[in-house]
Amino acid sequence: MRNRYLLPLTLTMTSLCPLNAMAADAQIYGRLHLSADYLNAETGDEGGNLSSNRSRIGFKGTTTISDSLTALWQIEAGIEADDSKTISTDRNTFAGLRGGWGEVRAGRFDTPFKLLHSNTSLFSDQVGDGRNILRADAAYNDPAEADPNWWNERLRNSIAYTSPSWQNLIANVQYSTNQDSGTATSSDQASWSASLEWRYKDLWLAVAHEDSTKLIDVLGGFVAEREAMRAALSWQLGATRLIGIYQQASNPRTDAWGAGLYHAITDKLALKTHFYQLDAAGTAEDAELFAVGVDYTMAKALMFYLNYGQMNNGDSINRDPWTQGRGDALTTGNGDNPDAVSAGAVYRF
Repeated sequence: MRNRYLLPLTLTMTSLCPLNAMAADAQIYGRLHLSADYLNAETGDEGGNLSSNRSRIGFKGTTTISDSLTALWQIEAGIEADDSKTISTDRNTFAGLRGGWGEVRAGRFDTPFKLLHSNTSLFSDQVGDGRNILRADAAYNDPAEADPNWWNERLRNSIAYTSPSWQNLIANVQYSTNQDSGTATSSDQASWSASLEWRYKDLWLAVAHEDSTKLIDVLGGFVAEREAMRAALSWQLGATRLIGIYQQASNPRTDAWGAGLYHAITDKLALKTHFYQLDAAGTAEDAELFAVGVDYTMAKALMFYLNYGQMNNGDSINRDPWTQGRGDALTTGNGDNPDAVSAGAVYRF
């Protein structure tokens, strides 16, 4: 009697083993990032605030196809931990293949151009984020119509290739048929981004170029195209990390740059600061960002910080140190010099 049930049970368990093995390659990950802020828009509003700063949850995994080929996938969504907003599904989501020849992915994900700032950011998704300068320019030939969302994109409808390392060099290229949610109506809607990275010991250097095309819904609706280049560096010198980034965009012409340092006082406590500047067509549209902060890493998964950030605007620009990478913000008037204090916690799992 015992043997009569043993064989079917053994066959059933054996058939489930491959499924279990594949499931073991998948993992859940995420980040909860909350901060208590005091925002001062100078001539506008001011007050305290609780903000969820690009909190997210994701699922990712790999499956070995053969000794030389691996399949990979990722699904990531943004969540607002401080209110009842719906889950955002516009984060990095893709499927791909990896081998000795490199890696190819298809879906929606950060461009090589964007990753230059991600790899040098000291205040990611915090008050003082450098994207408040790097994205703070006019979108087309009308300074009155500003769009702070041109650079640091996560392109839809994309396919990308990353090369294997050769002489410490890695190349990245990404092509998007269009940035809309629907089908491209013309090849003129395509965007592309590419970068070249070089790493030697504790020094990292990179350059990138991006040709970005968008369907602009305002001013009657039209397709606008812009180009930009970036150069970035990160250099670890003992307990101190130096970072720098330069960006030049066209149509209209704007230049932006930033420099900063991160110094580890102990294995848990660190000081950080950076300065970013935007040089536009006229001094009335220039802006400067200064930020300083303290990080305290309580555990590998948990970090606390205290930041101060200030933006100095020209007479015809109204940027602030708190909009980019964060959930809540106040509106600043042209020529204002807004500042903010933020105490936050980041928990990664």
